[in-house]
Amino acid sequence: ALRRPGAAAGTAPGETLRAVGEDVDETGFFVAWAPTNLAHWLFVIASVTLMMRIDAVVTCALLVLLVLITAVTGAVHGRFLRYRRATRTASAQVAGALREAVGNVRAVQAAAAEEHVGAHIGRLDDARARAAVREELFAGVQRTVIANAAPVGVGVVLLLTSGRAGHGAFSVGDLALFMFYLQILAEALASIGILSVRLQRVSVALGRIAGFRGETPHAPPGEAGPGAPARKAGPDPDPYPPLRELTVRGLTARHPGTGHGVHDIDLSVVRHGVTVVTGGVGSGKSTLLRAVLGLLPCERGTVLWNGEPVADPSAFLVAPRCGYTPQAPRLFSGSVRENVLLGTADDDGTVLAGAVRTAVLGPDLAAMREGPDTVVGPRGLR
Repeated sequence: ALRRPGAAAGTAPGETLRAVGEDVDETGFFVAWAPTNLAHWLFVIASVTLMMRIDAVVTCALLVLLVLITAVTGAVHGRFLRYRRATRTASAQVAGALREAVGNVRAVQAAAAEEHVGAHIGRLDDARARAAVREELFAGVQRTVIANAAPVGVGVVLLLTSGRAGHGAFSVGDLALFMFYLQILAEALASIGILSVRLQRVSVALGRIAGFRGETPHAPPGEAGPGAPARKAGPDPDPYPPLRELTVRGLTARHPGTGHGVHDIDLSVVRHGVTVVTGGVGSGKSTLLRAVLGLLPCERGTVLWNGEPVADPSAFLVAPRCGYTPQAPRLFSGSVRENVLLGTADDDGTVLAGAVRTAVLGPDLAAMREGPDTVVGPRGLR
């Protein structure tokens, strides 16, 4: 995704912030927390071995009880995971809406849409709250079932040993040892529950991170080959020869969801030559350049460097072989004059006049009430 900055974003801004923030933290915590339970489980294995040597029937009954409790907690696995995803998605929508509202506050005020924007954010926040409550409900069910494993186990031990305690078959010391080990087993079961919940959360987090990177979960590593042009067999002392001619054949690139773009473009750029791509606003000039450079995905077409096809334009058409200056204006809060001069001394106005003439900005300045002294707001908003 980051190698195609001109392409449509695969995720919303709020979801992107969640992916690089909370989701990354979630995976890091899991990696640090999981190994700490290894020693605990080794002690559990030793405890079960001793309990089996004391009384195999009671021990097996306790193990069956723990298996049943594990099955109950696993029964809510699917619904918890579904609500976890819903909570993440809703939180990303709230963050994205807040970002857009704050970043375009002047536009919201100009359209007198404060109430509508506030109501929209409120609805998104309500949906996020409902999803979070459902997620916490099923997480609480898992925690509650696991927390009551030890008391229920104590009752099972007392029921099974009450008849034999008077005959000395099961001593008070054995009962105390079982109680102690039962608490350890319950804690181990709780760690399984926590591990299950954490594993589910990490699964969701990794899926969202993969979506942000433009990958799919469980996909193999990237198969992108080298970006240099494909070459014929034989020695080549210069793997990157200087440009003689850059050729584009049958290039078609459309913006996703709109159908707008460029279709079947043939283009040739020769060394030391000047090629002008001209057209009206929205005719596809920037789209064409971005598609040639690999910044936009192409539906079909071929890019040739000195007659050789370029396997990956986004990796090959970079400095020092190629340079690209995108049309991305940056305006400061101030007047048009201040944005043009940027601190340059212009007592007689010749510098400003020359810049206006070169940029063909005269008709636009004439339409402004205060001319070059018109104040430009945030992000160029007047």
